[in-house]
Amino acid sequence: MARVAALVYGILSYAIGLGGLTLFMIFAGGWGIPQDINATASVAWPLSLAINISLLLVFAVQHSLMARRPFKDRLAEAIPAGVERSTYVLMSGVVCLMICFLWQPMNGMIWNIEIPAVRIALFTLQIAGWLFAVSASFMINHFELFGLQQAHAYANGREVTIPAFTTRFGYRLVRHPIQLGIFIGMWATPTMSLAHLVLALGMTAYIRFGLMLEERDLTETYGQEYLDYKQRVPMMIPIPRG
Repeated sequence: MARVAALVYGILSYAIGLGGLTLFMIFAGGWGIPQDINATASVAWPLSLAINISLLLVFAVQHSLMARRPFKDRLAEAIPAGVERSTYVLMSGVVCLMICFLWQPMNGMIWNIEIPAVRIALFTLQIAGWLFAVSASFMINHFELFGLQQAHAYANGREVTIPAFTTRFGYRLVRHPIQLGIFIGMWATPTMSLAHLVLALGMTAYIRFGLMLEERDLTETYGQEYLDYKQRVPMMIPIPRG
């Protein structure tokens, strides 16, 4: 029964995590769901900024803390190893939903491009960025990344193992194509309000900080294989190396 419950938990966590991520992409794109990130502010500017920065800090702490090995080891003492990743995905989805529903609009427009051709080009680039981020998860192992594979293995009595190191498709261009797609999706917009700018700057800062920690963890996990990979492939800007 416990193994079946773990699988159900993994499926629900996957649905909430993926749903939260999808809604976050829609929200960050300024597409009006659940509210428009470029809307007119209804509360005072200092309060809006304080709320938004607090949400960004919650996002950064959750994503960084729960992804670190010491936290994983502590968590593994309380829950089965097969649902550790699912728990991370669940909490990530919840935090993304919090940002979507609690983020505060802020009066002020950084840019608003009205030339139709340029708007279409930026919107297309934005969509391409988000799609690249999502597709990058399938370039490695989407279901392992989102915890379903581990939950399924545990439910069937199999050992949860460390995934093999792969460098397929986009991972031959940059070491972190998911983050590159998020960066493009956040900044390639024809309408950049102050609230959107705060979100974009906050996410960019987190990506830089988070990748520093992730690179350290990957080096500890894969050793020389990852060090060689770092020498061959750039981190986020796809510039060929000699």
